[in-house]
Amino acid sequence: MSPTIDKIEDLATILRVHPLSLIALGYLFENPEQTASEMFIQVKKELQELKASI
Repeated sequence: MSPTIDKIEDLATILRVHPLSLIALGYLFENPEQTASEMFIQVKKELQELKASI
């Protein structure tokens, strides 16, 4: 069972981190061959592309 966005936000509030930090951590555990830097480069590029298409 996967956590809901609301639960991620609740946990992030308790831990005093951004909800995306928890989501990113989950993906890093699932893909140990990818570094955080590599993931954030990819995410930044994709966000820019998505933003440009809106």
